[in-house]
Amino acid sequence: MRELKKAYPASAALLELECLETQEILHNQRALTHLDVLKREGYRIAIDDFGAGYSNLGYLITMPADVIKIDRSLISNMAEDARNRVILTYLIKMLHDLHYQVIAEGVEDQATYDEVAALGFDGAQRFYISRPLPLAAFSQFMATVGQPWRAEPHATAPI
Repeated sequence: MRELKKAYPASAALLELECLETQEILHNQRALTHLDVLKREGYRIAIDDFGAGYSNLGYLITMPADVIKIDRSLISNMAEDARNRVILTYLIKMLHDLHYQVIAEGVEDQATYDEVAALGFDGAQRFYISRPLPLAAFSQFMATVGQPWRAEPHATAPI
């Protein structure tokens, strides 16, 4: 991490470090300690793929994270399965009560975008928002979109 900070000097508050939700992270005190140090240094920590298999609600109490990204496996069938929508509704409420930002992964179309917005997600990501872009195209895209936290559909930012 020191090498990255030296090579790319930027305020920690501008960076978000993303960790996959895995058994190794959840049960490795050394990894959790490192995440805690990074968080105290000002980095935002995001837990990716929440709900994909290792989800343990108990670790949310001690995980030094700011953002929880709900796995697309829970997002992709929410329109067809009312039970999935109920789970997401309560999961979002609980995560917000624990002061996490909640992001929906796997948003591929307008209908899904509208659904995650209605459920109260803080943001969305995947190809409906934008495909991966090279830096020059990303800069142009962001200039077109304007304020990322107030972006309309097709933006790279929260809902």
